[in-house]
Amino acid sequence: MVPTPVIGKPEATVLYSGAREAFETYGTTLKALGGRAPFLGEDHGTAAVYDLSLLGFFFSAMAGLVHGFALAEAEGVAAKDFAPFTGTIAGILPPIAAGMAEDLERGAYSGDQDNIVMEATGIAHVLEAARHRGLNTEVLDAVKGLADRTIAAGHGNAGFISVIEEMRKSSTSA
Repeated sequence: MVPTPVIGKPEATVLYSGAREAFETYGTTLKALGGRAPFLGEDHGTAAVYDLSLLGFFFSAMAGLVHGFALAEAEGVAAKDFAPFTGTIAGILPPIAAGMAEDLERGAYSGDQDNIVMEATGIAHVLEAARHRGLNTEVLDAVKGLADRTIAAGHGNAGFISVIEEMRKSSTSA
């Protein structure tokens, strides 16, 4: 879960699943690869599920970051000037993820702090600005499409996590 230069350092995360006995036997050696070495369970595929799910999040976030750079650049804002402000957004993601996970566990998509209609309006605003500046909007178009389909399915008062109902559907059926 880290770039190769971080492997072997305390901040590196390497995910493990499979035989608990093997993990316990070789745990010290495995932790030499990365200081954060969680054992995720006996199912051999669990670490791969975490890996792919986290990478899906990562690449989607990276596309959003690059879009942010492009939009700022289109207005003459240098990437080096914009970059420090991304920490604010990145910093709010862990508590948002925790809240969304709670909503998923409860099976209720609370919209008391936001709702998907409000979020879709914000996305539309960013899309308008990007199009006005001649930027590619494919990634945000996809997000807006998910939001619109979620609203059409009757979840307009629900929080952003409600788009999971659309994500659970095959892309070929969307």
